[in-house]
Amino acid sequence: MSIYGITSSLPSSVAPPIAPFALAIGGGDIYTLLLLTAAGVAVVGGPAVRPIRGVR
Repeated sequence: MSIYGITSSLPSSVAPPIAPFALAIGGGDIYTLLLLTAAGVAVVGGPAVRPIRGVR
């Protein structure tokens, strides 16, 4: 259960510190880079959780 708790709360605690950097780098269309960064993290994070078979 704790693994699921961490995976559900970690994105909401990591995203706020990272978002200003993505918005600052983005230039004119700032939200495009922010959304692409979020999509990239989701694509990398999905397969990373896949090997977890269950909890005891």
